[in-house]
Amino acid sequence: MESLSGNLCHSRRQREKLFDFLRLFLLFGSPVVLSLILFLILVVIYNLRPFILGRGFTQTTCYVRGSEILNVTASCSAGTDLFQPCAQINVEYPTGGGFTTRGVLLENEQAMVNCNPCSYTFGKYGLYHQ
Repeated sequence: MESLSGNLCHSRRQREKLFDFLRLFLLFGSPVVLSLILFLILVVIYNLRPFILGRGFTQTTCYVRGSEILNVTASCSAGTDLFQPCAQINVEYPTGGGFTTRGVLLENEQAMVNCNPCSYTFGKYGLYHQ
């Protein structure tokens, strides 16, 4: 009879240790997991935001306000040929509601033929707001 009650106490102690471990994990682990999930959501939003904004953009008239040839060597992405120069084109375009926005287009012939962005846009595809 004593060994049976000893086993019950041992199993109860094991169960309490498991509950303590789970309680500690919920206390300390869940904030870490939640912050990682929030971080991933923010990264996805940051990367998709230009595409979400551009999805409703159908057409507009772009007014060239000046251009400049940048005599630097760059490439469109890792592993592609280097090119020189890159043309920086300053534009102004209406965004609706009577507002206009200024932007910078950075392109060159190789970028337009072989890849979408010029390297100066760092993957944001050509149009940067000033």
